[in-house]
Amino acid sequence: MSDININSNHHSPLIGSLQKAHQNSLAQRKTLGLWNAGLVGLALFLVLLLLEQQFYLAPWVKGLGLAAIATTKLFSLWWTRRQGQEKSFEEFYRQFSRQSGLEELRYAVDLMQSEDAKSNVGDSSDPDSDSASSTASVSPIQQAFIDAAILQNLEQVPQPKLSAALDEYIRTYPPLA
Repeated sequence: MSDININSNHHSPLIGSLQKAHQNSLAQRKTLGLWNAGLVGLALFLVLLLLEQQFYLAPWVKGLGLAAIATTKLFSLWWTRRQGQEKSFEEFYRQFSRQSGLEELRYAVDLMQSEDAKSNVGDSSDPDSDSASSTASVSPIQQAFIDAAILQNLEQVPQPKLSAALDEYIRTYPPLA
């Protein structure tokens, strides 16, 4: 994944909450795939068991049935994981903020990502090269406005409201698309 890492200690505990929710969403997606494959395998095994009780099946038929069940479970696991591609952190928080009505959160995180990207460009540039560092540099007044905009947007999203909205989002909108 090529996410821009946001330093939650530097910016806000809200970002840390978003990152944790994103990780929980990814873990839930993996768990859901395992459960789907397990339930499909169990259902097919019960069908095979009922057939075995009704008609005494030859050993090779039972073997083929078990092989078909295993193949179906693997296919189900593969299909479940393939259906919902993992969302990047950016896609996750944008969709979350849009669906939960917390647009201010998206604005603040976008500003933070922009700020981090500029500082990463400035940090990775060659000291002899002024062109990359000049595009990444921001005047102190501009930086003050950026910081004020971030703080103003974050003040619009209190931690309890964000936590409740994240919990609801994770429960309501499963990570599979």
